[in-house]
Formats: sequence, C-alpha cells, structure tokens
Amino acid sequence: MSDAARSPSVPRSIRRSAVAGLALLALASCSQPAPPPAPPPPPVDVLTLVARDVPLYQDFVGQLKGAQDTDVRAQVQGVVQSIDFQQGTDVEVGTQLFTIDPRPFEAALQQAQAAATEAKIRYENARRDAQRYITLAKKGVIPRKQADDAEANAKAQQQSYNAAMAQVDGKQVDLGYTKVTAPIAGRAGIAQVEVGDLVGGPGSKPMVVISKSGDVKVRFSVSENDYLRLFRQRQAERATGQEPPPIPVRLVLSDGAEYERDGRIISIDSTVDSTTGTLTVEALFPNPDGMLRSGQYGKVRALTSTQRNVILVPQRAVTETQGTYAVAVVGAGNAVEIRRVEMGERSGNDWIVKSGLKAGERVVVEGLGKARSGTVVAPREMAATPVPRSVAGGS
Repeated sequence: MSDAARSPSVPRSIRRSAVAGLALLALASCSQPAPPPAPPPPPVDVLTLVARDVPLYQDFVGQLKGAQDTDVRAQVQGVVQSIDFQQGTDVEVGTQLFTIDPRPFEAALQQAQAAATEAKIRYENARRDAQRYITLAKKGVIPRKQADDAEANAKAQQQSYNAAMAQVDGKQVDLGYTKVTAPIAGRAGIAQVEVGDLVGGPGSKPMVVISKSGDVKVRFSVSENDYLRLFRQRQAERATGQEPPPIPVRLVLSDGAEYERDGRIISIDSTVDSTTGTLTVEALFPNPDGMLRSGQYGKVRALTSTQRNVILVPQRAVTETQGTYAVAVVGAGNAVEIRRVEMGERSGNDWIVKSGLKAGERVVVEGLGKARSGTVVAPREMAATPVPRSVAGGS
C-alpha cells in the first residue's frame, strides 16, 4: 500500500478507493492474452538440380506410304465385268483382281488368227512356186528372172505371214490383260472402279492401289536451315575421327501416341525445293502387324543434337514476365531468392538453363505462390524426372 493510503490524515474512504484501484490494475495485468505464435514456414516442393546429357529432338510433319505402292491400272480399254478380290486384304503376286469384258478381245483375236491363216496359205503357195521356178530356171526351161521374181514374192509373203502372227500374239496379250492381276504381294486397298465402268482410256485412274507388306515409308520435309545445322553438326562429329551413327527417328501418330518401333532415314533428296526452301527426306519403319497404313499422317521425331552436361528445370518452375525468366531458389536457412535466369531449348516438359543456375541448387517447383523473396519455406524434395527416350525439342 502507498504511503498516502497509510497516512492517518487521508480519509478512510479515499484509502479504500485507492486500494480498490490498485487491485483492479493488478487483475487487468494478469488477464492480458499472450501474443500468438509465429506461423510455420509454408511447405513447397523443390528439385535439386543435377547436370546431365540431354538429347534434343525435333518434329517434322510427314505422310505415310507403303515401302512400295503400286497403282494397278487397266492395260486395255474395256468395261469392268467383275471385281474378283476381297478389298482391303492381302494379296499375292498373280491374284486376280478384276475381269474386263473379254468378248471384244476374243473377237479381235479370232479375226487376227483368220488373217494369219490366210497369210500362211499365201506364203506356203509362194514358197512352193519359188522352189519350182528355181528348179526350172536351172534346167533352162524358164528365164532366171522369173525364178528370182517368184523367190522375192515368197519372201514378201513370209513377211506378211510373220506380221499376221505378230498381230495374233498382240491380240492374245490384250485378251490376257482382261484378267487384271496383282503385280506385287501386299495389301490391296478399296477398288476405285465399279462393275460397268469403262477403264483403260487416256487419263484413267488406278483401279486399285497395292501397298507392299512389311514396311512403310514416311516422307517429310526439312527446312534448309535445319538441314545445314544437321550437316555441320555431323561434319563436326566426323572431325573427331569417328563416323556418326545414323540419326534415330521415331514416329508420332495422329492421336499423339508414339509408335513402338524405331525407324531409319533411307533417302534424302538431292535438291532443295526452290518454292518452299525445303528438302524431302524419307524414313523407313517396320510394320509387321499392319498397323500403319498408306496415306496416314504423323510426325517424324528425329534426334537433332545432344546437349552435354546441362542443367534442366521443369517448365512449371519458371515464370516469365515480358521476355525475362525467373525461378525461386531455396538457399541457406531455407530462405527463398527470386533469381533471373537465361533459358535455352525445351526438352519435353523441361527447360535447358543457359545461365543463372548450377548443379546442387534447389528450385521451387510446386508452391510458387508461397515462395516470395526472403521468405523462409519448408522444402520437400522431389525426385528428378528421367530424360525421356524421345521428347520433342525446340526453342
């Protein structure tokens, strides 16, 4: 109690008020709440960077063709009498595909045979006459000139007979062409003609297309710049004293799935198309189960280069603002640093870092909204994703 409260000169009522006030102050000081504890560091997912070799791939749009696509066309002009094969199935060499009405060709053959018979009779008569005249001339019965004329006539009749027989052979060939057969083994497509159609005329379309079984070709175009870059790269590899291996290629189908079998480049055009500035390239892919069909579209994915000992970061870990790139780096004490970086080419879902990061550093991949500069975070380590067997590259 204060000295004023104890003093006898102070009225008792005042002393009681002072004591009550002091009690209230003591009670108020005891009921004041303690400050709340600091929030825990926000959790974020981080990836520890490692240096590795990264293959880079580039996609080129291409169209599939059979390793050998053969247009089956009518060799004679006539009317289709029947379609003799199961469309869309495999056929062997010599399988009959169509029949063209043979009657006009049978009649033409009979006429040629009749003409050949007449020519043969004339030739036989002329040959006998020439032999008889030669004998008579030797005996002096007739002039030598008459024998020579008979011999010349026999030779002329022989030539006429030979020509008539050639006509017979030609008509027989034409008749044979009325049975249209498969020139190669493969898969026959849908017939492009119907029964009753006139075929074999000028500019007539193929009756059917047969694609050779087993392999397919993919034809695609490479820009002149891409060609020059690849050419110089392979020249540099040869300068090391080793022949570079063939460029591996993969096929990405129209549904986005990657074909399971590797292909290989088999031909490169000798000239650049002056209108498009591109070079035509063909790759060959095995097709044992017949999944690939001529006419399909797809992307040829080719290995264009391999970056050695580079840093990869997931694209989702990178923020872009007006052409500048930044990542959140978790440093000492788990404090976040927002660092500007220079990015290179893409490799699948990752980005190659040209500068600004080094192996062993940790970058925030998930939880970027919590990773502000200077913020202390609770990092959770993520496993590094393996480099895919083939990924789309590009800058």
